[in-house]
Order: sequence, then structure tokens, then C-alpha cells
Amino acid sequence: MAVDHFYYYNLPTSNCSNTATVVSQSNLSTYTPSVYSSISIAPTVSIAVSPSGDCNVFRLVNSISIAPTGSTGAFSVPVGQTLTLTPTGCND
Repeated sequence: MAVDHFYYYNLPTSNCSNTATVVSQSNLSTYTPSVYSSISIAPTVSIAVSPSGDCNVFRLVNSISIAPTGSTGAFSVPVGQTLTLTPTGCND
């Protein structure tokens, strides 16, 4: 078996005590990749991870919550996209 791709993510840890909250597509588009204490994805409208081919990585220390709210809230990952939700220590 040959390995043709290797991805290494070194995210800033300056937000380890902060919570990231995503409630709209613009929040997702301006999300700053970092290690957060917790991440809350609670859309009030339909949002989807970027269809541009980017790898979407969310790293957290304590918890992640994906809970769409309201009658139009939805969170989706298009076919062919990568979504990684990784619990990790702050300095790992």
C-alpha cells in the first residue's frame, strides 16, 4: 500500500479557553481555524461546509454540539467534502 497524500494540521492554540459559535453561513465562512475549548454549530438557517474542495477541520478540547434550531436550521456536508471533528488536548 502506497501513501499518496499526507495532511498535517498545526492549528493555533490561543483559543483553548474560548468557545466558537457558528449560527450562519457567514460565521462558517469567517471561522478562524484554531483549537477551541468547545464549538457550537447551531444554525438558524441552512448552512453547508465550503464546496470549494477545502478540508474543514474543527479541533476542540471539551465538546462539540451540532444542533440546528428553528424550522429552517440545517447543517450539511456536500458529497466529496471532508469534515473532521477532533477532540484533542490544547497543545496536542
